[in-house]
Amino acid sequence: MGRSLPNNQTLNNMLQDNENTFRVMTDSIPACVFVVQGGRFRYVNNIFTDITGYDFSELTDMDFLDLVHPRFQALVRNSITKLFAGLGQTRHDIRIVPKDATECWIDISACVFQWNGQPAILATASDITRRMLLHDDLIQSERNFRQLADTAPGLIFVVSNSSLLYINEAFVEQTGYSEQECLEMEPWQFFHPEYHDMIRGMSAVSLQETFPFGRYQTRMIRKNGEEAWADFALGKITFNHGPAILGVAMDITQRRQALDEIEYLSYHDKLTGLYNRAYLEDRANRDHSLPLSIIIGDVNGLKMVNDAFGHQAGDEMLKQVARILTANCGDQGIAARWGGDEFIVMLPGNTRETARAICNVIYEDCSQLRDFPIQMSISLGTATRYSLDKSIEQLFKEAEDLMYRHKLTEIRSMRSSFINSLQETLRVRSHETLEHTERLHDIVLMLGHSLSLPPEDINNLTLLAALHDIGKIAVPNSILDKPDRLAAEEWEIIKKHPEIGYRIALSDPELASIAEGILNHHERWDGRGYPLGTQGEEIPLISRILSLADAYDVMTSGRPYRPSMTSEAACDEIIACAGSQFDPMLAHVFVRLIRMHAS
Repeated sequence: MGRSLPNNQTLNNMLQDNENTFRVMTDSIPACVFVVQGGRFRYVNNIFTDITGYDFSELTDMDFLDLVHPRFQALVRNSITKLFAGLGQTRHDIRIVPKDATECWIDISACVFQWNGQPAILATASDITRRMLLHDDLIQSERNFRQLADTAPGLIFVVSNSSLLYINEAFVEQTGYSEQECLEMEPWQFFHPEYHDMIRGMSAVSLQETFPFGRYQTRMIRKNGEEAWADFALGKITFNHGPAILGVAMDITQRRQALDEIEYLSYHDKLTGLYNRAYLEDRANRDHSLPLSIIIGDVNGLKMVNDAFGHQAGDEMLKQVARILTANCGDQGIAARWGGDEFIVMLPGNTRETARAICNVIYEDCSQLRDFPIQMSISLGTATRYSLDKSIEQLFKEAEDLMYRHKLTEIRSMRSSFINSLQETLRVRSHETLEHTERLHDIVLMLGHSLSLPPEDINNLTLLAALHDIGKIAVPNSILDKPDRLAAEEWEIIKKHPEIGYRIALSDPELASIAEGILNHHERWDGRGYPLGTQGEEIPLISRILSLADAYDVMTSGRPYRPSMTSEAACDEIIACAGSQFDPMLAHVFVRLIRMHAS
């Protein structure tokens, strides 16, 4: 235990009784003792000389304020004035300047007393240099911590007793709240409601070994309501002389979104948003519901739509089917894209009758769609298991077989409906009249019979007359309906319709026989036609016949941009173009027939 310092009255009495006793006493205590009178040192003890590095004679030659650091001289001068004014004792932490000019701090307490019959200042002081340097180190350490934390890309915060004590700039930027708002909020308020109980629970745990330090991934809620994922690490620190939690967090929103996207795509079809085959197979193998019904569907005409209008139109057809399936299975089942143009609906707990009823609604909804140039349809097959003795594979196979049987029985009516749909779409898009189609039918039929063509070629001729321009359904309306002369690039688009029509025809067995006829119906005998520049007898016969019939009908019926001609004038024009645009032999046979018919 250190000795207690004598009070000022005791020292004053000691001075009056025996100055030597005073010196012995002050030199034995572990503190500085000195007397200042008239701005000069009158007495210092050994501790003071040790701290300052000056001996007594050097100190007595100095002005007292010369020993005080310039930063504190005004403070000391003002305190001395107050002491002599009778305002009591004074105490300050000040910096002094020792002889070796090192940094030195003292805790000084002073009062006024009588020294040799005159007022003087009696002061005691303790060396607090180490404490002050440690304090400065702590201040600098905190300054460094804040500087480091504010430049860090992650969120850094300190929590104690359920209150935020510190947040860095990234915390403010990420949450959208001001620093003041953050410090006034409770920690749980920054998180998604599903984490509120967890955060409150953590706050209630004391900072002992039981505190759940570690890493957590949680969702935060920004001030604007947006959600953000953060990866937190929590640890224990001392902050402001007390235990606290140091939290460091990184914004992992983009990473979580990417992982969610990968997880979503692993079980979902990217185009339609339905579940995919992998999910349905996994779900089906785990589902032991009884009864369990499934519906397998195959979209008809997808290849034709892709060929005629591009894959974007085909994709839209698939998405429309997905919407119909989802709307009709509702909460009862799970719709999935099996692959390509095939879909599956799984109906746990539903009977065969329910599955068939859903099929009927799907058929009806598809028949009502008018968003596509051809009538959309789908072939469906169903199967139900009432016992686990039937495997999932058997169930799928049964539904698939039934779907294909339906497709076969429906195929003729579907093709007829499909061709009618194509013809109707063509009339609407190309503005060709039914009368024009009927006249072409009669003309090619007349010419085909006069050439003694076999029935198969006659049938192809009449079908070609109806669908030769089918490729125009893929040409934009802005070009087909343009009243002015077409620009060069627009004309190039128009010239692609034979190729498009060719692909459409190949996609359907009923039309495949006229695919070459469609492709070549704008070719010329002299090879200057399009799209391939085919010439002479390389051009299919039905294409050469159609070319004559179409040209004659256009000339005699007229167009908005061209007045009609008489039959005789049209025949003269055809003869004039024989050998260049038209097959010369066919041109003469055709004109002779027309003139005979006219007479």
